[in-house]
Amino acid sequence: MTLKYSCAFPLVPEQTMVAKFNVDFPRSIQVGVPTPKIRVDMLAAVNETTQAAFEQAGIEQLRGTARLEAMLSAPQGEVSFGVPLALEETPSGLKGTGFIPPVRLAEPGPAKFDLGDLVLNLANSVRTAPEVPLPEAFGKIRCTVLPGQNTSFTLPEIAPADPVPDPNPGGIHHGELSPPVNGAGVTTDTTATLTWQAMVDPELVGYLNGDLAGYEVYDAAGKVVASTDAKTTTATITGLSPDTGYTFTVRATGENDRKSTPLAITVHTQSSTSAPMDYRYTLKGSTFVKAPNGTAALDGTVEAKLKPLTGEFTADLALQPTKGDFKIFGFLPVQAGIVLVPEGETTGTLKSGTLTAHSRVTAKLPAFSLFGISIGGGENCRTAAPSDITLTSEPGGFEPLKGGRIKGTYDLSEIKDCGALTPLLSAFTKGAGNTIDLTLSPKS
Repeated sequence: MTLKYSCAFPLVPEQTMVAKFNVDFPRSIQVGVPTPKIRVDMLAAVNETTQAAFEQAGIEQLRGTARLEAMLSAPQGEVSFGVPLALEETPSGLKGTGFIPPVRLAEPGPAKFDLGDLVLNLANSVRTAPEVPLPEAFGKIRCTVLPGQNTSFTLPEIAPADPVPDPNPGGIHHGELSPPVNGAGVTTDTTATLTWQAMVDPELVGYLNGDLAGYEVYDAAGKVVASTDAKTTTATITGLSPDTGYTFTVRATGENDRKSTPLAITVHTQSSTSAPMDYRYTLKGSTFVKAPNGTAALDGTVEAKLKPLTGEFTADLALQPTKGDFKIFGFLPVQAGIVLVPEGETTGTLKSGTLTAHSRVTAKLPAFSLFGISIGGGENCRTAAPSDITLTSEPGGFEPLKGGRIKGTYDLSEIKDCGALTPLLSAFTKGAGNTIDLTLSPKS
């Protein structure tokens, strides 16, 4: 069966994902007889736009787990549940493998199995509590089945039970506790979140899983590191070491200290390093130069590398040549050609949504004209010293995926090598109190 999903992947608008499913249903199902574990295989095609977004987010290889929502419809009623899938990236796409746990059905007749939405839990290399909050989609990515598709598998007709007397006609079986199945794990550098399934869903009519009280999770030394009630089939283990393999076991527990056979779950924690994330912006705004009382428009681009863990970034700033209209002696209109040249990388931080950026810029002034007549400038005309510019956003006013507005002030030094009128022109350009106001927008 092939289904199309709409997925809310990070950093990009919702994308369509095509997933092919193969479900290994048994040839026959009989009332009162548990089905074997039913294998589910998925192969999903991730498009180039989505793949590029993951690379931009520092995810080099897709892996993790998924939950496939499903519904079993049988004569005794309908039961909704989730099938856990272990995910790995292959040359053909995102591969998922899991099992539908054994079930015991109570009434004969027709049955069907419907596939539903997918929830992907993709691992990434970002440690907990980064300075730059990652999109919610990094933790869980919901993929919704697009309407108008056939999502049903028809199961073999449920055959009547063999005429064997049931010693426990109430349907409650107090034998050995069934072990958990379908274990999986997702890690950060210091934690592991384990998931599993009950051997039989207790909501299925006609069968209860013994006297199930809950589950216990053990480390390799046999120490209990987590415990849950009967309805909770997940646990998070903390305090682990980065880039280290661990094996945990999970047992079902019942009355009188009864325990099931163990389910082993092996995980490997991630490295503690965090890859920087790439962001690209267009820049638009203006600068006001106080001494000559004039404004120049600014356009350009910013390519930034941001470390989500610390909020530190470096950026390459590129500004287009521009022109400004100024006045000398308060009334003579002078037009200046301006080329702002960054001296080295822009550096800064993004903490709690507040951006602070530091740049050093030299202003080249290739032309000065008065009433259209050249009065100075040239290839070597420039400020004698770079200007240190600090730009900040409003508190909480900058988001990496949306950009924002940043402002700052700066000083201009005297200018040099601008021709015979250099001293005069310098006197009317140098000084403090100059302002800059920019808006950064994501670059398409």
